[in-house]
Amino acid sequence: MVDMIGIQYNPRYFEDPHIFKPSRWYGLPTDSELFTAFSVGQRACIGRRFATVEATCFLTLFLRDWKVLPILRDGESKAAWKMRILDAHIVITLGVRDIPLRFERRKRA
Repeated sequence: MVDMIGIQYNPRYFEDPHIFKPSRWYGLPTDSELFTAFSVGQRACIGRRFATVEATCFLTLFLRDWKVLPILRDGESKAAWKMRILDAHIVITLGVRDIPLRFERRKRA
């Protein structure tokens, strides 16, 4: 059995693994085995491509019509809010705390 989450947080494979840095995935080949959420090899998820396309389509359509804004605590900066919500804990899966967000409909031109 392989600790997939442990691998994702290993600084040997990922520089600054505890920092949210989506750019670390830019330019990777689509068959890269660095992102293991769908597993790899013969027993990998057969629905990986479908799930990725479906999620991309949903987010594209959703974010076209809605703005997603953080709900800050009194006196809290956006940077402090980001640190608070990214303070996750790992048990069997990655668990996050409450993420207070506000959705505003975008104005149509």
